Amino acid sequence: MPVRTFLVVVLSTWFATLAHPAPKTPDFQADKARVEAIFAAHDRLQPGLDEYMKSVADDIILMPNGAPAIEGKPAYLKHVQEFYASGTIRIRHEVVDVYSYPEVVIVRGRAVGSFTPPGGETTNPFETKNLFVLRRLANGELQVWQIIFNNAR
Repeated sequence: MPVRTFLVVVLSTWFATLAHPAPKTPDFQADKARVEAIFAAHDRLQPGLDEYMKSVADDIILMPNGAPAIEGKPAYLKHVQEFYASGTIRIRHEVVDVYSYPEVVIVRGRAVGSFTPPGGETTNPFETKNLFVLRRLANGELQVWQIIFNNAR
């Protein structure tokens, strides 16, 4: 191969690499910290609602145990507000596993807490197992995109 042809191939490859860099390897620890911050905002209930909803995708889908899917951010916001207003709630989301990919982060987790209906004296403990799929935005932020959960008991 003549030197000139070799040089053209090398330079073309180099310029192509600059124009289309390889996808960055996701940072697992950073993704886990972002997810934990999103969950913490949710778990503050009403005081954290605005912060939490900033991390929710417009096309979110919630697939709750034994109920119809809730699709879209307005419907999901209404669902969350009704949940918060339904009684006295204590909730803590826990991350069990995080799987980081260039386009999405998949989180297997659980939520534990208690619920007391208005005027009720009985506090009911609950636990759910859940699967969150978060979309990775171009700036690295994560958006809650799909949620599936069921009762653990």
